[in-house]
Amino acid sequence: MNVQSLAFLAFLTVTVFVCRLLPKERIWVLLAASLVFYLWDGAPAALWGCGLLAVSSFVSYLAANTLRKHRRKSVLLAVVCYHIAVLGIFKYTGFFTGGAVRMPFVPLGISFFTFQQIWYLREVYAGTFSQAPTPAEYLTYSFFFPTVSSGPILKPENFFPQLREASPLPQDTAAGLYAVGLGLAKKVLIANQVGALWEQISAMSAPTAVTAWLGAIAFTFQIYFDFSGYSDMAIGLGQVFGFHFRENFDHPYDATCIRDFWRKWHISLSSWFKDYVYIPLGGNRKGKVRTAINKLIVFFLTGLWHGANWTFVVWGIVNGILVCIGSYRNKYKKKTPLWLGVPLTFILA
Repeated sequence: MNVQSLAFLAFLTVTVFVCRLLPKERIWVLLAASLVFYLWDGAPAALWGCGLLAVSSFVSYLAANTLRKHRRKSVLLAVVCYHIAVLGIFKYTGFFTGGAVRMPFVPLGISFFTFQQIWYLREVYAGTFSQAPTPAEYLTYSFFFPTVSSGPILKPENFFPQLREASPLPQDTAAGLYAVGLGLAKKVLIANQVGALWEQISAMSAPTAVTAWLGAIAFTFQIYFDFSGYSDMAIGLGQVFGFHFRENFDHPYDATCIRDFWRKWHISLSSWFKDYVYIPLGGNRKGKVRTAINKLIVFFLTGLWHGANWTFVVWGIVNGILVCIGSYRNKYKKKTPLWLGVPLTFILA
């Protein structure tokens, strides 16, 4: 369902009304609304994708119940490998086979879904999240419509306790609708407009240097306002239904260096890679060379996660190199200028 459409506005209105009418059934209402949102187009791909994610959710749910009783690393690794395998098969088959084999469908939001499942399982295994959700609650977590397609990635400890709370206060609804309106304005009034300019310039066969830079700047702002706008809408929609999620973008273009930029851009994704890739690899505890390698691995995977395309891989590696340079320069009280990193990385993307 297109969040910029009148159909979505009608869908949201009905969902809010039913939630207010049946506050004790809020979980079932949100689950039903999330499934309707996912299956709205009625395409076979949506139906198959929904079925696949439902099966994967069931696998995570059973595994989490096992991990609560017996914290076996083998169970955790097996289910994590299962989720990564499903992601690899459905999103990256074409990439790894050079386009020779392609899957007939890619489930909506499978990248966010996969990372969210792994986050949940790891928290249960570590004992940092002990609440045992019901099957309906867990499916709502997996398919929650405000975040299902573009995040942010939801930590279980921030979602499930709020799911069981009472209906939102009127001021939550008002603040949430304001955030939704702000995000929609970012997408429609800014992202779509500069995106159209970028498409015109990218279609040119021989643009001038000035035109090429104009296109790069247009794309830089288009991707920010589109993604930031959707995040505002997701957080606002959550607040409408009584959820308070962390900000996913913290004015990244105000960053003083490329490292600072990545602390402010897509915060939930950066946090996930830090907690589940960078730190397990050793973080910065095993010397300068190993630290640099760990950062390059993280950004290689970040690029691949963003898209099954070699340009995204190069984009990730370039970001990793710039972050390593920034770390080295910061040691000597210098900064890697943001203007060096941001336009270049978006041009490559």
